[in-house]
Amino acid sequence: MKMTPRTGRKRRSLAFTFEPADWTRGLAPFSHLQLAPAPGSHQITPMNLARACCVASLMLLCGTLASRGQTVQLQTNYFRVSGTNFHEIRRSLAKARPWREEFDAMTRWQVTWKFSMTSSATGCRCAGFSTAATIVMMMPRWAAPTNATVETKERWREFSQQLTAHEVGHARIALAAHTEVRRQLAQFTTDADCAALTSKMNDAANRVLAEHREQEKDYDRRTRHGTRPADR
Repeated sequence: MKMTPRTGRKRRSLAFTFEPADWTRGLAPFSHLQLAPAPGSHQITPMNLARACCVASLMLLCGTLASRGQTVQLQTNYFRVSGTNFHEIRRSLAKARPWREEFDAMTRWQVTWKFSMTSSATGCRCAGFSTAATIVMMMPRWAAPTNATVETKERWREFSQQLTAHEVGHARIALAAHTEVRRQLAQFTTDADCAALTSKMNDAANRVLAEHREQEKDYDRRTRHGTRPADR
């Protein structure tokens, strides 16, 4: 936390920023999807974006969306895979993915917040707050060679759609965490002193992140890391 006091005659304003020191604070663990290689197998508000996450087109969206003290940044990174048939693609994917775990895609996210306080003889008041959510997805990208069969192209299309749908589910959880953090912070207005109010606000927001990290674990359990649809 960074604290910058601004002094006045009778009142003192304090600005607080919560910034996780690294990806281990305020960040959900890597989400992931593993698919079996066996055959057969303008201005947009964060609320509107949460609905948009239900569709696979989210994967095409990169950039920063801002609205009234809240920012949502979405980024999709790709790594290239190659092959003329699905077996070769799977083998290429295993070598190309930039992590050791046997997962074909990953999504990571964090939510940060900052707020300002006004201190006076009667106590402390939260003068305002802002939040930011960052969502980073990493996906494989295959450019079909000229000798790839229609069957291989169709299998890749189905594979990619299932992969995308699962990772979008993780993005939805991230956006839900961001929305809930804002709801929780909005409930705090005044307290006897700024230290107590700061502690309460940070504790509430951190509880939200912990709850949504557990939701991600449950999501992966229910979907078997994307090998079956979620029940919601």
